[in-house]
Amino acid sequence: MAEGFGVDPQVLVDHAASLQSRVFSKVENTAGAVDQVGIGDSTAWGVIFEQLVPVALGGVFDDATEAMNSTEDFSNALGEALEGTAVNYRLSDEGAVADLNTIAGAIE
Repeated sequence: MAEGFGVDPQVLVDHAASLQSRVFSKVENTAGAVDQVGIGDSTAWGVIFEQLVPVALGGVFDDATEAMNSTEDFSNALGEALEGTAVNYRLSDEGAVADLNTIAGAIE
């Protein structure tokens, strides 16, 4: 068994893209919809919520809206972190190759 991590930077980039398209885009769409919804506003959701949700839950709804927006921010940050990690792995691999080529050149 090999020690350490065997990370293929492209697989990491592909994973970040997959998360963005399959998961994070849904969070972004939901957060966008939540931003448009208000208790008692004139949109369809507002009319429904005005009838079903007591005004006392307005604070809870505001907290849920903030949570969705925070989740969207987190998902974007996670995607950027995965892509950045892939770049770091790639740069590390390229540096190791350059060092090994320098050593090989000195031996010859």
